[in-house]
Parts: sequence; structure tokens; C-alpha cells
Amino acid sequence: MEVEVVEEYDALLTFNRPPVSRYGGDLMRDWHERGHGITIEANLDDVTRPVVEISGQKVRRSRTAQDLNENALPDIRANLEAHRDSFFRDTGLEMDSICIHGCQWSGQPMAEIVVDLGWYTPTHFVSHDPRMRHDERYGPYMISTALPLRYFQHGVGVLDLWHMPAQWDESQTLGERDASDPKSTGRVGLSAEAYGKELTRFADDAANRWHGVQIANFHPSYVAMPQDRPGASRRSLEMGLDGARAAGCRFENQERWSRFSRARADVRLEGRREDGKAVFLTMASPGDLQGLTLLLPDRVTGVRVAETGQPLEIREVVLEGRSQRAVSLDLVAETPRTLRMETAGR
Repeated sequence: MEVEVVEEYDALLTFNRPPVSRYGGDLMRDWHERGHGITIEANLDDVTRPVVEISGQKVRRSRTAQDLNENALPDIRANLEAHRDSFFRDTGLEMDSICIHGCQWSGQPMAEIVVDLGWYTPTHFVSHDPRMRHDERYGPYMISTALPLRYFQHGVGVLDLWHMPAQWDESQTLGERDASDPKSTGRVGLSAEAYGKELTRFADDAANRWHGVQIANFHPSYVAMPQDRPGASRRSLEMGLDGARAAGCRFENQERWSRFSRARADVRLEGRREDGKAVFLTMASPGDLQGLTLLLPDRVTGVRVAETGQPLEIREVVLEGRSQRAVSLDLVAETPRTLRMETAGR
């Protein structure tokens, strides 16, 4: 149902499929062909939180990151490989991103496994909205920017891995408090309508402040569940999508956004020269890149592709309250492209 809802608004979903799923391979392929992102949601509970018996009761006990790194890395890799292989058998799809829970993350040794398997953009449980604090008022479980960030680990440095912030995702901490339900004390206190307004506000930020896309991670069953939880509310989702459409917000699936973000980060400036009339900048990218946006210095009056003389359209954008000008261009893998920038006074 939710796939149909978001498609009514020309939006896209990214669906993270667990090891055991009610959603079959044919359906996954259909959604993927319609533009939605399909990947896996890793479940490492049996490795990271094994069942133990305490006082005659079976409970899950969390292992420390040190214990996992010293004793469990082969089991973690075997779990991920088995999930990848079963996913491919069921769907015929490959992926370069992965959904994984933060409580199942052991740091740089596990990052090496993930990258070695070809998954460069884990989302989204590895970290939370910075406003979320334990035993305080949570959430909402989304933020307005989808700009992936490189991982940094103290004592190791920057890793070849990107964190994908959580966006448009339900959380058990959403909802209103109920004095008769002790488990509700940690909820943020949002009704379905209030959550829909928050989604709208974040979508407006995404479109008009960050100028980035949105990655929607809602589970398809949420809008079909009982509507007493904001995260499961079709009304919340429709309010957010209405706001996103009104703001001109763009949606993308995580697979394509992951590839674009990594390619953009690897763009190289290969040369700069002046001829008295203009400045020439030569760039190259290791991968194909469409829609690369460059902000222009204030003095630039025109931009052309030097190889062809084709003029590039200059458009105005507002960033952090300041009007700036930009051009967009496409790059072909390892094919340098030179821009001729005419400046005032030249």
C-alpha cells in the first residue's frame, strides 16, 4: 500500500529486506524496476546478542565491541554473506548499500568487512538524529539532509565508508504518552498530525536550505497497520508528502544517491589556467556523474564547456539565506572536462 501512496506524489522508497521477509523476490524486482531502492537489513542478533540462560530464563545478552572484534568477525562476515546470497537468489538484485543496526556495529574491523563486500553506505541505525538522547525526549526519527558523511574512528582516521543519515523513518519513540502505559514515558509526545507537520517542516528544509534529496525508509506495512501510532500513520505520510511536493523537494532511492555521492566526492581538479580573458578549470571523475552542481564565485559572468563552446545555464540558489549562482554539468568516467569561466573585468 505505501508504495502506491508515495508513487501518487512522485516520490521513491528505499526498502530494506530482512533475512526472513513476507515480501517475495518478484515483488522486490517489480518495485526496483519502478525506481525504488531495494537492499538488505542485516540481522546479526544471533552473533552480537546471543541467547543465554539467566536464572532459568532465556534472554539475549549483548556482547561488547571488543569481544566481537576479537572473537566474532568470521561469524559476522558469514552472516552477512549468507544474507547477501539468499537476497540475490530471491531477487536477482545486487546492492552497494546496507541497513544495519548500531547495536550490532563494532567499528573499524566490521567496516572493513562491509567495504570488502562492496557496501559503502550503511544506513541508518549506525547513528541517530543528534537531538535524540537516552531517557530524554526523542526524535523525531528523521533529519532534513541526506548528505552522506565519511566515517571517522578515533585512532584509525577516515574510513572508506559513508554514513547515510536516517530520513523519513518511523520509530517506536514516536507517539503520545499514556499514563497507564509505563513503556510510553520515552515517547516524544507527537500525535499523527503533529508528526505529519514535522515531516513537512523537514521536507521544506531539505528543499530550500540543504537543496538535497530525501531518502524515504518507511516500511510498506506501516500505512496499513492500526493508525494509533504516528510512525504507522498513512495520514502522517500523506501530510509529509504534501509538504514535500509543495516545497519542491526531490526524492531518490538510496542506491543511486549512494553512487552519486561517492562519485561527487571523488571529483578531481586536474588543472587551472588563465589566458587573460577567462579562467579554465579542468575536472575529472572516476565514475559517471550526472547533475554535478558547482557554486560560482561572484565575479563569474558566464560559463562554457571549453571543448565545445556550449554555454551552461547559470541558476540562482539560496544557501543559508544568501543568494548564490551555480551551474550543473555531467562528467563521463575518467574523461576530463574543462570549463571556461568568464569573469567581470576580463
